[in-house]
Amino acid sequence: MMFLFRKILEECTTIEQAEKMLREQKRTTTYCVTACDAKGGCVFEVTPKNVIRRNGLKDMCCCTNHFRTTELSVAEKCQRYPKLEELQKADGKLGVAEVLKGLDAVNQGPATIHCMIFEPKERVLHLAYGGGKSATKRPLVRLELGPIFEGK
Repeated sequence: MMFLFRKILEECTTIEQAEKMLREQKRTTTYCVTACDAKGGCVFEVTPKNVIRRNGLKDMCCCTNHFRTTELSVAEKCQRYPKLEELQKADGKLGVAEVLKGLDAVNQGPATIHCMIFEPKERVLHLAYGGGKSATKRPLVRLELGPIFEGK
């Protein structure tokens, strides 16, 4: 799985290419993986038999640790997702601060070991990680991804 993720990062420049690669490779476990390109983002819900794409709404794509698509969801058991979903329904453009506030509202204390907010059009990732307390309580570090993708 990790080798596949690395291959996608190295070889794919669009969500469509990533989806094609996910479908072509043999899959042995279940996972959710978030992907984005300059046009937007999605979550792929993956099992050994299925790759289901879930697109975002209003330039926002939320993901927890549970499948949400009708094809794969076995229950509406994630209590955190409806709170995140409110971000997708918001009117107007959300900033990093508003998204972080939404992520913090659903944190799982020390079990939330990372927090990521992507801005695909700007090619920026805001990242916090670490143990001891929720990553949503830690300062976000802004990572400029353009130079990384361009090999500079």
